[in-house]
Amino acid sequence: MPATRTFSHLLTPILFFIVAGCYSTTTMILVRHAERPPGTDPDLLPEGRARAGDLARALQRANVRAILVTSFKRTKQTAESLSAQTGVAMTEIPVAADASAHVAEVVRQLSASGGRTVVYVGHSNTVPAVISALGITPAPTIADSVFNRFFVVTKRKGSTGLIEVRYGR
Repeated sequence: MPATRTFSHLLTPILFFIVAGCYSTTTMILVRHAERPPGTDPDLLPEGRARAGDLARALQRANVRAILVTSFKRTKQTAESLSAQTGVAMTEIPVAADASAHVAEVVRQLSASGGRTVVYVGHSNTVPAVISALGITPAPTIADSVFNRFFVVTKRKGSTGLIEVRYGR
């Protein structure tokens, strides 16, 4: 079972210099969308927009080569700053009533990205499901009130690791 470690946002640039710099390592960064009000598909709150900027700053040296989002505005808006910063277009993976097909497609795209860094912006239920499907058990849980963490899953020569990173405010 891989160990989970929590790092301060101050160590994030160092972490990504080490992890993303390894060509034979596939780095998958999984993050829950930023703060939003209640509703079916609302825009991010002002603090969510600020957090999206924090995410882009935290990942500025991560050498991101792909950004995966769901069909909801909150995931796209969380990834907008990162997409603009990196010049990497977002790829939408729709979420249906049965999230298992979504999780399977996310895992397929993450697994096909050998040696690259890919960011997935999802939800409090899909991020842990994807982490679990990548072989990390038990997968972390994300409380409804938590928006300041992302998870770095690395795959290298048959081994998988997980690091939890706090970022932003």
